[in-house]
Amino acid sequence: MEDITKVLSEGLDAVKGVLATQIKETETRLEGMIEKAQEEAKLNGAVHGETAETLKSLERNFVSLKERQDAYEKSNARLGANGQTGNFTDALKTGLEKNIEALKEFKNSRKSVSFDLKSTMSQGASLEDQVIPPTRVAGVKYDPERTVRVRQFLPQGTTDSNAIFYVQETNFNDGTDITRETYAKPGSDFKLEQKSANVTKIAAHFRVSEEMLNDIPYLASHISLRGVEKYRNKEDQQLLYGTGLNNQIEGLTVSSTGYQFGLTDTFAQEVDVLRTAFKQLRNGNYNPTAAMISINRYFDMLGRKDADGRYILPDGVVLDSGILRLLGVPIIPTNALATNDFLVADFPMMTTLFDREGVNVRFYDQDEDNATKNLVTVVIEGRLALPTYLPGAGRYGNFAAAIKNAGNS
Repeated sequence: MEDITKVLSEGLDAVKGVLATQIKETETRLEGMIEKAQEEAKLNGAVHGETAETLKSLERNFVSLKERQDAYEKSNARLGANGQTGNFTDALKTGLEKNIEALKEFKNSRKSVSFDLKSTMSQGASLEDQVIPPTRVAGVKYDPERTVRVRQFLPQGTTDSNAIFYVQETNFNDGTDITRETYAKPGSDFKLEQKSANVTKIAAHFRVSEEMLNDIPYLASHISLRGVEKYRNKEDQQLLYGTGLNNQIEGLTVSSTGYQFGLTDTFAQEVDVLRTAFKQLRNGNYNPTAAMISINRYFDMLGRKDADGRYILPDGVVLDSGILRLLGVPIIPTNALATNDFLVADFPMMTTLFDREGVNVRFYDQDEDNATKNLVTVVIEGRLALPTYLPGAGRYGNFAAAIKNAGNS
């Protein structure tokens, strides 16, 4: 029996060695992929889908290998340092001794032999700790964040300064007219103003123990991915609703021109309001590139029916590759906007989103008393600016107020 124990122990040691090598190789690949994801987030504002999938696959593989290693560690521990194999081995040894004659007969006749171990073997009595390890699903499950971001619809650039300066034409008095011979030419004048938009920082930090980062293999990547998602939520809020005060961005709903009441229609709905906003932009020689509305209003609009139960969306509304378009302009549903709000704009004419520092994730162990408490500070931050060149290129309004003003109560 001691020989069997020795063979089992040596076999377990060999398997553990292979697993340790695989774990080390996977950990190295995982660290490299985390760095790649962070770099992509910094340069592009988002992690590529292929990179994210590879990262998740490596996390699952790493967790699976660690679980197998733990299982073999426990199996080896049950063999014991003194060569005893514990309950199962004791029961097996006893069964062999009690059936020695039957085993001799088996050697000569090859008749089947069986012996009952149920008197000494049971899951509760013989399986210590997690001999049969539970199936663990890799990663952390959480409610998803929005997949559509405001920055996707804005022209983008970079800056190496702390402010964006630009010149805006604020007034043009046009005197251009037909002029008779020898008469004085009519005069025109205009006014130029220098405007600026400051670079704003958006940031957050976590403090976690080194033990957590070491013992939970996917924790670092989870914090990075979740932290960047929460950063993007705050970025969306600032790009839309930032007040422009106290170092906030001046958001597009603040800087754009307000929707002008004037529609008269007792049956007015969301489509009518958006069409009127388009008209106001086109009268200013702008071409709307997108209309943002809340998710609630989007689905309410799709579900509108007349008295006979027929859907009332007009012919100008079409579904194109999953994108709803009104007169060719995409209607973008987002929960970054309040329920009744809408924003229609010629975004390339209206603004540019400048990144001073793209969102990045850093890990520090030298912060306050981190060294003495074995803590790591995770910092997620980015710096950006949003100048509004032409406020007239946007129309911001409220559906409820616009529909009521049109006469549909």
